[in-house]
Amino acid sequence: MTDKVVMNEEEADEVPLAAIKDVAFFNDLEEIRTESETIVNDLLQDGASPEEVIEIEHFFACTDFNKLEKFVVEIDGIFGENIDIGDAEETEDVDGSTIFTVDFASWHKIDADEIMQEIEKFIPVCNQYDVVYDSWGTQLDDEEDLEEDETAPGDK
Repeated sequence: MTDKVVMNEEEADEVPLAAIKDVAFFNDLEEIRTESETIVNDLLQDGASPEEVIEIEHFFACTDFNKLEKFVVEIDGIFGENIDIGDAEETEDVDGSTIFTVDFASWHKIDADEIMQEIEKFIPVCNQYDVVYDSWGTQLDDEEDLEEDETAPGDK
């Protein structure tokens, strides 16, 4: 029997965090790079400008709050004011067990290499504290949505 959980992307969301015995195996930089390139390509195909600076939200999870807290302190020491660290949250995993999550926000051009440079600094610290890197995401505002937001309620 192996300590490694091998899964495809769809299965990854269904595996309880406690089942991941080898966090370093799970936090595979090549897979993260491939996923990052896919996300960036999708954003660009949807019309985003590669020069646009966007908020990137990185997601992390751990079964041990104390380890997550130490991870956050170390990341804060590495990045300082270059990232915005969210509050750690207690949540329920897919199997009903308790896990702890945190997210970090940073700002980058829509460029996989630039985003990966940051992720490559996260991963060794993740592995040191048994924290799973659970990908990144962003939300682009459509110009139409922005125009609607700027319209006063009585003007519609």
